[in-house]
Amino acid sequence: MKMYLIQYLGGKMEELVEQTDFELSLVLKNLLMTKEKEDLIKIFSGVNNYITFICTVVWIINNEPAFLFISDSYLEKIKDVIQLYRFNITEEFTNKLPGIEDTINEITTALNEIQSADISDKKDILLDYIEWQKSVRNFKNASMIDLLDSMSDDTVIYFHLTGKIDASSRKQYPMKDRVILASLNYLLEVFPGFFITSDVYEKAEELLVMVSKSTKLFDIECKKSANDTKQKLKSLFREE
Repeated sequence: MKMYLIQYLGGKMEELVEQTDFELSLVLKNLLMTKEKEDLIKIFSGVNNYITFICTVVWIINNEPAFLFISDSYLEKIKDVIQLYRFNITEEFTNKLPGIEDTINEITTALNEIQSADISDKKDILLDYIEWQKSVRNFKNASMIDLLDSMSDDTVIYFHLTGKIDASSRKQYPMKDRVILASLNYLLEVFPGFFITSDVYEKAEELLVMVSKSTKLFDIECKKSANDTKQKLKSLFREE
């Protein structure tokens, strides 16, 4: 079971990845957490979308497999999408992703291993992963619901920082202040190089100002967390 522990125990996620891979992993994790299998099948239908799905699942298995221990429903959703073309792989698929059949078989084997793992092993891996998530997000007292909300909203915060959406609209994106901070902390930890771009850095600062202004006066913990995140952001930028 060591393959599932990877680098979460006391280490950063390996940063030698393409930014696109990281983006797609955030999106897929969000979809697995928020969408039904029927929605996923629609989203990933078609050759290009299906290949993107397959490659992103491989990335998650290789870089963040412990995420898949959160719920068996994630495994079942992945399997359902895989079945969409598993036994109907045409030349169009193999031209764009040579060896796709072998890749699908390897994914299926990995998912079955996770699903059939010893209950005690599953529990230990999941607890380690949750503790790591809470730690890097500076969200140690979070409920499981708030933690999952933060993990799901990583995509929103990430794409806000890239300028593709505006997460400052609380009506459209009604996120708690602590959830916003948690996602910022997570991105700072696992993908610090992302913040070197001045536009990303400035948008992160703007989010922190927004949180500081909206946080209630008596919420000392949230204000301290916002200040900690701000200092971490500044320190990271100075180091670079």
